[in-house]
Amino acid sequence: MDKALSQLNSNKDNTVIMDVFKATFARNKRIDMLNFAMIKKTMALTQNLLDSKYETHNMCGLTTALNILKAY
Repeated sequence: MDKALSQLNSNKDNTVIMDVFKATFARNKRIDMLNFAMIKKTMALTQNLLDSKYETHNMCGLTTALNILKAY
């Protein structure tokens, strides 16, 4: 999971980040696999989605952040 988040961070393509988060964290899946270091990386990627001009990216970022904050 850590390598996947690092790869997403180096990619910087919000659409790919959104697709991965939509399939996992936005649906409340795989959140139990996150430790605090990975949460830091995930929230940085979530910030990229929130800074996007597209509403779908924003909604996915908000849902992901909400699910992670609920879990921890």
